[in-house]
This record gives sequence, structure tokens and C-alpha cells, in this order.
Amino acid sequence: MTALIGGCAFFVLWMLFVATVATGELLAGLAAAALALLAFEASTRAEPLRFRPPWRAIAQAWRVPGLILSGAWTLLAELARRIPGRRKRSVFLLTRFRPSGMDSRAAGIRALAIIYVTLPPNFLIVGIDTASQLMLYHQVRREPVPEIIHRLETA
Repeated sequence: MTALIGGCAFFVLWMLFVATVATGELLAGLAAAALALLAFEASTRAEPLRFRPPWRAIAQAWRVPGLILSGAWTLLAELARRIPGRRKRSVFLLTRFRPSGMDSRAAGIRALAIIYVTLPPNFLIVGIDTASQLMLYHQVRREPVPEIIHRLETA
């Protein structure tokens, strides 16, 4: 039953994407929906989804707009510095990041950290090493680690 609903959902998405009801598109939509459903079912059976962050971690999303604004300002200021030919100051840094378990809660916190902190244009998380509890990130201009990282660690 759920496969039928999923297949119908993929077919409807295809039809919305092509925005036409031609016979060829109907057939292509059926084939694409079947292929998408097959891939979806195979991926969910291969590795169960492990994303169950605590509500306190999800609630930290209110900090993201401020990070985006300050990151945009930092990026514009750094671009203005580079116009006259001043030296670049981008850096790769390591910081401690503790949610290192393999359970769904820790995986959810890591995923939210990547989403929340990579949205601002000044900050890009390259990777999180769960064994050493370190996060590698890149910044256009070196600034302190955002408070949201520390809040997510304690969530």
C-alpha cells in the first residue's frame, strides 16, 4: 500500500515538473515514478534513516537568520578588501564537536550543525570526524566559532 502511495506521489511530481499531459509524458512519468520508487525502496532497506535530533537542537534554527546576515556582511567586507588587491585571509580550522555517537540523536545533531552553520556564506563545514570529535571548517575571514555550535553540543 505504501509503495502505491509513493509511486503515485512520484508520478504526480513528474507531471508537475513537465506541466503537460501528453501521452509520451504520461508514459515517461510512469517509468520515472517506478524507477524513483525502486531507488527509494532500495535505499531505505539498505541503511535505515538515522535522523532524530532532540527538539532543543531543532529550536536553534532561530539563530540561523542572524548568522546569514552577519556572514553576508563579512563576505561583502572581505570582497571589498580584495578589490584593491589585499591579501586573502580565508582559513581552514578545527574545533571540538562532541556529538560523536552513531545513534540517531547524534547523527541528527551533526546533520543540523552542518545545515545551520553552512547556510551563512562565511562558514562551510568540510567534515566532522566522530572518532576524534573534531569538526573541520572553512571561513572566508577568521571569526569565532558560532554560538550555535556550542548550543547544539549541549542539546
